[in-house]
Amino acid sequence: MSPTINENRSHLVSYFQYHASQRISTFNFYIFVVGAIIAGAITTEKEIKDGHLFIEMYLGVAIMFASTIFWMLDKRVADLIKSCEDRIIEVEAEINCTKSNIFTHRKALDATVKWNRLKYSQAFFCIFIFFAISGLGLVIKSGHELLKPKNENQSTSKIIKPTANPTTNPTTNPTTNLKNP
Repeated sequence: MSPTINENRSHLVSYFQYHASQRISTFNFYIFVVGAIIAGAITTEKEIKDGHLFIEMYLGVAIMFASTIFWMLDKRVADLIKSCEDRIIEVEAEINCTKSNIFTHRKALDATVKWNRLKYSQAFFCIFIFFAISGLGLVIKSGHELLKPKNENQSTSKIIKPTANPTTNPTTNPTTNLKNP
């Protein structure tokens, strides 16, 4: 026995609800992970030493990596939700009851008004990009701190400065080894 249209719609709506809540839960977990990484970066910033700069660089890479992975997961779930929405619209067309065609009405509204509506995908993508760029900034900052000299008097090239006047030190003055005629 094949499912009725209402059973079909009920199944699709529960599928939609499951993936929509999964998407929000995944994003909340992303915010928690990035927040923990940022807290680690702030903690290492307070006690900057050479070893901590490598940890700070690692944390920046971790932010970029987490942003990329969670963006890919969000894209997958968004695609699942979109395919479910399209199928629900097909079922709503079969039902032919204009009062309960929520997805059909929303799709028509989205088609007419595009300039003032921010979608979850767009908002999430902006947040993923913001944190990825922030992670890159943390890597660049830490790398710059690692590569710069320790203080103003010290440079990367070793220049040996003479400790005594060369005219008074017989070992460094080449004219002292000459014999007078």
